[in-house]
Amino acid sequence: MSELVIDEVADLEAQERKQIIRRIGKNAGRLSEIINGLLAYSRIDEEIEDREIDLNDISDRVREALSLTINEKNVLFTNDKLPAARGATLHFVQLLQNLVANAIKYARNEQPRVHPHLQ
Repeated sequence: MSELVIDEVADLEAQERKQIIRRIGKNAGRLSEIINGLLAYSRIDEEIEDREIDLNDISDRVREALSLTINEKNVLFTNDKLPAARGATLHFVQLLQNLVANAIKYARNEQPRVHPHLQ
């Protein structure tokens, strides 16, 4: 993403540059969470997070993390109201992000549709 700011800075309006820089900051924060989660997971003596998680928040985080791909591929991303679940936030984000990214990657339609839901 930072290449977008560097390479095309003259072509973007100030508001668009600010939006890209905010997204870079959020993604850097997520990367930090992933690294900290992996470090915690690698330590046998450290307890892994186990708490109630709102899966709607997880869906929103995944949608934002994949927003460039979603916009580029014209993906229709919807979801039903999702329940809460117990576990580690990082694990649920990774799981849903991988599922959504693969659904987009292997979609056969011109406009892929992604609709996370539970039955």
